[in-house]
Amino acid sequence: MIKNLIKKSLIVAALITIAVYTISAILNGDWNDTYFIWKLFILSGLICVLQLFLNRFKSEYYLLEVLVEYFAVIMMVGASGLLYGWFRLQDLWQVFVYVTPVYVVSYLLDLSRTRKELDFINERIKKRSKEGIVNEEVNDNV
Repeated sequence: MIKNLIKKSLIVAALITIAVYTISAILNGDWNDTYFIWKLFILSGLICVLQLFLNRFKSEYYLLEVLVEYFAVIMMVGASGLLYGWFRLQDLWQVFVYVTPVYVVSYLLDLSRTRKELDFINERIKKRSKEGIVNEEVNDNV
């Protein structure tokens, strides 16, 4: 729930930012900042497509999936940064500084959600087990 709220809030913030910068650029004729915002938007879209592609390949090891996705995103951000001139080759290490906090927060949110789902499932199993025992006792008495 918190993760969905954060996602929706970020989507709305991104759309507002794009609209404000684009309208401002149209009215004032200064497109430099607007191009940067649009490049970020394109990069975000490409990362989402990459994640959809990577989600098709599942592994027994969740951590391996996270690491593969993490390094794929690192490579995409690095390549985009070089292409758009955000980074020089010798400063490419900065990509890790930008991407890592996002993954740490996302991972922690996923762990919290997964924990709640596991607790819910365990509670349902306990409830069904108790119901099964009660039903067996009723059947034995009949």
